[in-house]
Amino acid sequence: MAATDQLPVRFYKALFTLVDDMRDRAGEREEFSNSWNITVQQLRLLRTVERLTRTKSPEGVMLKTLAEALNVTPAAVSGMVETMVKRGYLQRTQAEDDRRSVRIRLSDYCHDKIAVLDEFFCGISEKMAEYFPEDEFKHLVEGMEKLSKDFDQIVPSRNTKN
Repeated sequence: MAATDQLPVRFYKALFTLVDDMRDRAGEREEFSNSWNITVQQLRLLRTVERLTRTKSPEGVMLKTLAEALNVTPAAVSGMVETMVKRGYLQRTQAEDDRRSVRIRLSDYCHDKIAVLDEFFCGISEKMAEYFPEDEFKHLVEGMEKLSKDFDQIVPSRNTKN
């Protein structure tokens, strides 16, 4: 059996293709392609800030934590954050527990833009759900949620402290 026929290979290729196709459809839409005017790396930064503030740090993310999550240096993430603050996507606040520390959060403007994007992707997901029998789609979603939840245990980060 060829390596490309193996289920793990088929899984990651199908997953990447699906994500790329979904992003491409969003890129075809005028409200996304022209109004965001950001790079893929900048969008990844915003999504990471959104995820970390939703799941771990509602008060905002420290630069060091953000750098570790993105696997870049603190200096690199600081420059990215500075650009996105100037463009109105992110906001900085001083940490209440340490006045030298800064916490990063999405701006209200960015929350609104992400809400529109999420609504679009929800619409795509609803169309995908119609493609499958309900129980099969539910099983697929539950499997993806489990993989996402347990990802750090399944594939530990090289930045994970032992």
